[in-house]
Amino acid sequence: MIDTYDMDRLSDPVFLKTLDDFIGGRLDADATRELQFRLLTDDAARLIYVEYMDLHAELAGLESRLSEVESVVQDVTHLADRFYRNRAGSAIRSQRQLWGYSITMAALLIGLSVYYGWPQAILNSNWLAAPVAGRYAAPVTMTWAGSRTGQAALVRKGERLQAFRGRFLIYLDGGATAACTAPVDVQIISEDELTVHHGDVCVQVPERARGFRMNTPSMKIVDLGTLFGVRVQGDGATEMHVLEGRVQAKTDRSDFEEVPAGFARQAKVGERLTPAIPASPEVFSMQLSSLAGIAETTGGVRILSAPPESVQIKRLITPATANLFPERMNVTLTEPLSLVAANPGLYDSGHHPEIMDLPAGTVVSSYFIHAENSLPSPADGTVTFDRPILGLALKPSQLKQTDEAFGHSQVQYPTTLEKGRGTGFEEAMDEIEISPDRKTLRVRMGCSVGAFDQVRVFVAAERADNTLVKHKRPLNRRQ
Repeated sequence: MIDTYDMDRLSDPVFLKTLDDFIGGRLDADATRELQFRLLTDDAARLIYVEYMDLHAELAGLESRLSEVESVVQDVTHLADRFYRNRAGSAIRSQRQLWGYSITMAALLIGLSVYYGWPQAILNSNWLAAPVAGRYAAPVTMTWAGSRTGQAALVRKGERLQAFRGRFLIYLDGGATAACTAPVDVQIISEDELTVHHGDVCVQVPERARGFRMNTPSMKIVDLGTLFGVRVQGDGATEMHVLEGRVQAKTDRSDFEEVPAGFARQAKVGERLTPAIPASPEVFSMQLSSLAGIAETTGGVRILSAPPESVQIKRLITPATANLFPERMNVTLTEPLSLVAANPGLYDSGHHPEIMDLPAGTVVSSYFIHAENSLPSPADGTVTFDRPILGLALKPSQLKQTDEAFGHSQVQYPTTLEKGRGTGFEEAMDEIEISPDRKTLRVRMGCSVGAFDQVRVFVAAERADNTLVKHKRPLNRRQ
């Protein structure tokens, strides 16, 4: 709750002068970091910031419209005066002529002001004239800087996306996808080029988008088919981590150098690239989860920044935690797949879900959840995907059947039907719950020492138009 005292305290001229300097680009690196810290830790400061940015955008648009209206007023006055001079043969003198002059000018002003005040301003704006370069998608909780609103919209060349809180995805028409986490300032240069002014951005570049370019204040990057991330500080200093594939990177004082997967390079404005250091995928854990189609996790569900070496028994022990990682994306089923139906509801030892066949031709992405030694405190949390859940592999036989085709190539899976594998609701505390929109899965996993619970989740792929599956047995669930 933000009280009146907080609002009055933050509306002082010093704070507003700081915001004005920030908008005008007059804050140095230290002052910018101080402002960012204050906005991250002070609710009242955040509210003032958002309202001030909205006001700034409104005034900027108003100033442009007023200049156009002023020109229109001058033109209308001149035309009206000429009209009545021609009609009367002399200057306007009578009261009747004066009223006629005023009414004519008012009518013209109303019509032309409406026309020039907003439709013409939009039609003549550089923003609308710029070609479309892609689109963005953001959650409803997104807090944009300035006057931007909405969860989805087209983005055009030259447009900047500035956000204060939340994370969003940019889908460029060239094929690259950029995951951005606020506070962040990203500019769309073209359908295959971005500039990151500050913030954390991770980019996934498919083969068809090879050659994608990214700029920061201190570094230029050319993609060679990869997954990489950048962290840009307020003073322009950049960390660039190559997670898959390879890139070329340079600064204003050095030529392009190739950087392979597993390595990172750093640079400050006006300096050369630093020597290579090991890449740190955990720096971009939130961006990677967004690229993998994971919108959010809560409670005891933890997204791993990189796939584990093994999910065999005693190899991934994290008490009271269910570890989640993406496995295979956009896999087309070549034959029907028997899974647990992803019907909304709560399932436990007394309410088992039904089995169904996911038909051949369905395109899916798979995710794996692993919990071990989660008693006496079971792992309890949720994961929300950006697309509907189609089915679950809960039984040991279902997991074994799908390991080869849908498991991650770098992860070792159990080779036998080991004790406790799956989530068969044998433990009284085991629960699975699916939300009404089938995008959120809640798991409660309680397994004793020497046992583990595992679930493979099958989610609709982005490019798929999957239909609902056919059920085999009557449903037995608690609503």
